Amino acid sequence: RRRPPPPAMSADDEARRKRERPRISPETLVAHIDEHFALDGGALDVGSVVEQNSYDDRNFYATTTGPGAAAYALKVHNGVESEIPAFLECQCAMMRHLLAKGVNTPRPVRTRDGKDWSVIELPTSAMNTSSDDAGDGGEATPKPKTRAHAVRVMTWLPGIIAERSDAVPHLPAFLFRVGAFVGTVSAALTDFYHPGARRDHLWDNVNALHVRGLLRAVDDEGKRALVERALEDFEEKALRR
Repeated sequence: RRRPPPPAMSADDEARRKRERPRISPETLVAHIDEHFALDGGALDVGSVVEQNSYDDRNFYATTTGPGAAAYALKVHNGVESEIPAFLECQCAMMRHLLAKGVNTPRPVRTRDGKDWSVIELPTSAMNTSSDDAGDGGEATPKPKTRAHAVRVMTWLPGIIAERSDAVPHLPAFLFRVGAFVGTVSAALTDFYHPGARRDHLWDNVNALHVRGLLRAVDDEGKRALVERALEDFEEKALRR
């Protein structure tokens, strides 16, 4: 029996990711995690928290204060993914599957009550105006809207982001190792399935041809033709195999 098609990512979802990007301080995050997670190494050191690269979530590095301090990755999800439990469950299940296959990946840490993530209420970038907040002049004072965000903790995997830089030159030998590692991950996931992985995302290479509908936004004829040739090449050499 054919599985139903995955839910499509809408333009509204993408806009919501920006509006509902978490707004949280290191102090608030550390207090929340210390309350909901029992970490090896004890409580987190708020002075060790360093924000990491992210797109529409918030990612942090932190270490614990106890003997044999341990390092962790702290992730606060945006408003869209926080509403999709199956997606979060899939990510945790995938990491555990890879670990079982011998692939070096962060290990998800469960909460004190055995869950894969906790939930925190945070303000969003959107504003809410209520007549209940009106002052003496009768004008309401805008206040940030709030919503629930999923919070996950994972063990920290040391390394350097593989973007092109003086520290990480993209030489053929390095790119070969990247390709070999991607192949290892792909092979390890051949027997992995989770319903949360089934979603229609524009960033998925399988959906690359969907961007043809956006070519009209490229004003430069030469660049537009270059993109079209790349899509034709992808259609001919990748999708038809």
